[in-house]
Amino acid sequence: MNLSQYNDTDECNARPVAEDTCLVFPGHSKLEWTDKYGRKAALMDNCIFMIVGGMVQASVSNVWLFALGRLIAGISSGTATATIGGYMNELSPPHIRNPLGLGLQIFMTIGILFPAIAFFFANTSSG
Repeated sequence: MNLSQYNDTDECNARPVAEDTCLVFPGHSKLEWTDKYGRKAALMDNCIFMIVGGMVQASVSNVWLFALGRLIAGISSGTATATIGGYMNELSPPHIRNPLGLGLQIFMTIGILFPAIAFFFANTSSG
């Protein structure tokens, strides 16, 4: 997989960003607004978007609306993932900050890895 066309820093930093030049646009997870409104308030407000995304996915039968629900839930999940580390760091005492941060990253990775392994062994595409 050759992603060299997506690695041009000048094109990615251009405003407006040209189509098909950047692989990722992390504007929703830069999180300056969590500093302005607070991490707890941002997480609580973000839960509304998670619920809306889940409700959209559960209630539609159209694949495009389901994809919209996935987009809403995915952006809110990414925002929560980016916010929770800083929130834990602010709340925890200094002597356990490193283990908590490490644990967060390890368990998020395990949460991604185990379903991937399950799908690999289930091989549901062949029936």
